[in-house]
Amino acid sequence: MAKKHYDYSNGPPELEAHSKAKHEVYRAYLKRYFQKASLTPQQDRLRLTIVDGFSGCGSYRVQGQIVSGSPLICLEAAREAEFEVNQDRAKPIRFEIEFIFVEKDKNAFGMLNSTLKERGFGDEIGKSIHLKLAEFETICNDAVTRILEKSRTGRSIFILDQYGYAKVPFAQIRHILTALPKAEIILTFGVDSLINYLSDSKASAQILNRLELPEIFRGRTIDDIKKSEPEWRFFMQSQLYRGLANCSGAAYDTPFFIRNTNGHGDYWLVHLSQHATARNEMTEVHWALHNHFVHYGKPGLDMFLMPGFDYQTGGSRSGQHELFLFDSGARERSIKALMDDLARRIHASDDGILFDALFVSTCNTTPATKELYKAALEKLAVGQREIEIVGEGGERRRSANAIQAGDILRVTRQADFFINR
Repeated sequence: MAKKHYDYSNGPPELEAHSKAKHEVYRAYLKRYFQKASLTPQQDRLRLTIVDGFSGCGSYRVQGQIVSGSPLICLEAAREAEFEVNQDRAKPIRFEIEFIFVEKDKNAFGMLNSTLKERGFGDEIGKSIHLKLAEFETICNDAVTRILEKSRTGRSIFILDQYGYAKVPFAQIRHILTALPKAEIILTFGVDSLINYLSDSKASAQILNRLELPEIFRGRTIDDIKKSEPEWRFFMQSQLYRGLANCSGAAYDTPFFIRNTNGHGDYWLVHLSQHATARNEMTEVHWALHNHFVHYGKPGLDMFLMPGFDYQTGGSRSGQHELFLFDSGARERSIKALMDDLARRIHASDDGILFDALFVSTCNTTPATKELYKAALEKLAVGQREIEIVGEGGERRRSANAIQAGDILRVTRQADFFINR
């Protein structure tokens, strides 16, 4: 089972490097979210609820320096974004954000309360900031109800940084995403911790039942998998991820790992939402930061159909899986792979396909962003003249930046001379 994460008895604990990378993602994504949600010139306020379900003590130590924990990151990102957004607006916008910080450890909760006051947020406690000494699981439904009372669409972000893999039941995740159409969840899932624990014991079966994944390995025993799969750990990761994504009820997800440099300690930072745009924004953050995050798979579409393993069928295949690092090399490989993968889909459509429809239907299968899709399409249209990109008024697109959601992608007449997909 997962061990206790931090010891709060001696003040702010030391923050591990991979956790620092995770916090960087929180800050970058929140600021991006606030900016994108404030684009309408006539808008005068932004309403949002942020729920941090495993808040911790509020601050940590990194090489002797005190750094912000997730609650302070949420508050600081909102304050910074509101200031920056209003620099370029004729009509100011006011952020009306409610923060719900949940922590079960009494020592951590007390430190969080003190830290918020020390950082100048004390006056907002009980107003825009609500502190809950509780397990997230026990207050989740109340948080959803409170959000619905304020907003019909339920605009909210849930940061669920569990330590391990079993503190957030999938039934609650589905409830959040069903009840709150505009909710997003950023979930930590300790996949390597789970794999290290799993065996053919009754206790392991109970854990898989709690995770709603009792048949995730399709009747195979853990002992059989370890003996017969050359890369059994990766094989188990592949099956667990597909199960997690399916159980969440989310239409869109990001399957990216945080690498623990101390050994087998990889865990997922999974972004779950019902909107392709939100999925794309989180993927953009991973590309922008390219810190400790990786993806084990292909650079193009069908990233789960790797040389090593087939995520869809669960069968092993020959070869090794790839390590995708979100760097400049990965960008070039992504564009090259997308050119082939997207061309195949466009060739398969007799009447062409809308750009937005192509992106929405395939974005869950790739580490690529919408910007990389457009870059690949520009090369297919301008460089190879294999496809044409036609706007709603019949205009031909000649650059990636000009491509719009409603543009038609179709094969050119001369394409058959170049390639038979």
